[in-house]
Amino acid sequence: MVKIVDLFEPNATLSELVSLATSGTQVVVTQAGNPVARLISVAAVMEPRVPDLHLGAFEPSEDFDKPLPDEFWAGEP
Repeated sequence: MVKIVDLFEPNATLSELVSLATSGTQVVVTQAGNPVARLISVAAVMEPRVPDLHLGAFEPSEDFDKPLPDEFWAGEP
């Protein structure tokens, strides 16, 4: 569930919005109708990592850690 709240909405208090976020609701804060922030529960972000989940799915090239050419840093094509 998503709740959209205007930044200057007078009836929305921070404690209410945090309560919504901790219950699983994603809170989107808008300003003049444009989304400017998202409030989500930290617990939702802190899922345990699974080691070796995609073992072998990515194979870096031999020059993976080679310094990038000057053209890259100069923004040249």
